[in-house]
Amino acid sequence: MSAQDGGDMLRWFLGGPQTRPDRISLLCLPHAGGAASSYRAWLCDLTPHVDVLPIQLPGRENRMSVPFAESLDALIADLTAVIARAELTDLALFGHSMGAVLATRLCTALEQSGRPVRHLFVSGHFGTGPWPADARLSVSPTATDEELLGSLAVLDPAAAPRYGHAELAAMILPILRADLRLLHGISLAGVTVDAPVTALAGTDDPVVVDLAGWAGVSRTDHALYRLPGNHFYLASQGPELSRIVCHRLGLPVGVP
Repeated sequence: MSAQDGGDMLRWFLGGPQTRPDRISLLCLPHAGGAASSYRAWLCDLTPHVDVLPIQLPGRENRMSVPFAESLDALIADLTAVIARAELTDLALFGHSMGAVLATRLCTALEQSGRPVRHLFVSGHFGTGPWPADARLSVSPTATDEELLGSLAVLDPAAAPRYGHAELAAMILPILRADLRLLHGISLAGVTVDAPVTALAGTDDPVVVDLAGWAGVSRTDHALYRLPGNHFYLASQGPELSRIVCHRLGLPVGVP
C-alpha cells in the first residue's frame, strides 16, 4: 500500500481502522446530514470484543474539503475498496436512517466480492416497506431550506432549537442535500443478504411506523426491536442498544 493510499484509507475511518484479530470490527454508516462522530456516543458501551469504526463520508467533519460522492454506486464501490485495503478480518455493519440503506447496499457488495459480513444492523429505516404518509417530512433534494429544517425538527424535537441558528443550518443543509441526492430514487426492494439482520427503531419514530419491511432481507436470520424514543432514540438508549448488539453478535453482555 502506498503512503497516499494509506492516508486516504485512514480518512475514511474516524480514529483509523483497527486490525485486531480478537475483535469484531463494527463499521458504522451515518444518517443523512450526519457524520461519523455520532457513533462515538451512541455505541460507547460496547464490550471490549467490538471495535466501533465510524465511517466518515466525504464532505463532513475532517473531510469537509473532499467532494461529496457523485452516486450511491460510486460511494459503495469506494467503501468496498477501502475495506479490502484495511484488511478487516471479522466484519459487521451498523447503519442508522440513510446509513441503513448504505449498510445494506455495502453488505451486498461485500458479499458479492467474497467478503462475508458477520451481521447487518439497520436502524431508523423501514427497509422495503412504504414511506409513511406524513406531510411534515420532506426528503426531496429540491425542498426549500425551511422544509428540510422543519423535517429535521420533526425527527429530533429536542434538537429543533439548534436548527434556528443560521451558522449551524448553513453547515448542515449542504450535507443533507448531498445525501438526499444520493438516495433519490433508491429502493431496497428485492435486496437480500446472507448476513443475519437486526432492525431497530424508536417507538415514537414518525418515519419508521413498521419494521416488517426488514423481515425478508436476510436469507438466514432476522430480529426486530423497538426501543423508547424518537428517530434519534440512539442518543438515550446506548446501553440497551449495545446490549442488543452484543446479544445478536453472540458476545458476552455487560462485560466490564
